Amino acid sequence: MDSFLDRSDELHTEILALLEGAEAFPGMRHEVALVACGITLEHALSLRLLVRTQCFTSALSMMRLQYEALARGVWLLYAATDLQVQTLASPLTVGAETAARKMPMFVRAIQEKYHQILPGLVSPL
Repeated sequence: MDSFLDRSDELHTEILALLEGAEAFPGMRHEVALVACGITLEHALSLRLLVRTQCFTSALSMMRLQYEALARGVWLLYAATDLQVQTLASPLTVGAETAARKMPMFVRAIQEKYHQILPGLVSPL
């Protein structure tokens, strides 16, 4: 397991080196999606730390958070409405929090928008 975690750390370092100084494409949608992907990388680091310290139950929970952050980034980029992107990009206020709570649960949002998401994910291949 240690070897696997060490290799994962090396991959993480390489990914961060590639992303260092990278800017999102112009526009709020890309910026917010990039933030979500950054959160995914942070969760990946946390996940490895939890596994190294044998906190496996917490690691499983972190894995779910990591998946949801990545999936949220994809959703933001390909399927979220402009209003949803703007809501997530706005400063944290009581009003913004209330608006964010009205957004669909992630799984429901994906189910409703999968036909919009899939072409964007598959076409680069």
